[in-house]
Amino acid sequence: MQEKRSLKDMVVKEIESLPEDQLQEVLKFVDHLRTKKNRRPDERPAQEIAQVRDPLAEYIGGVSQGSLAQNIDDELYNR
Repeated sequence: MQEKRSLKDMVVKEIESLPEDQLQEVLKFVDHLRTKKNRRPDERPAQEIAQVRDPLAEYIGGVSQGSLAQNIDDELYNR
């Protein structure tokens, strides 16, 4: 009769079949799980905050318009 394998054994078997670049991702995920377990729910590490994408920051420079303030009075008041 075959013994029931533990969850840990199953995870190890799957990890052993991964290529090196994916092992790095697994390591980062395990580290994330460890640090997540030990911190307060309202606490976010600086790395996690830095990874949040800011759509406005990505758009900066998307339009070429020169100086927007140049001759603003003429534009606003039809001078």
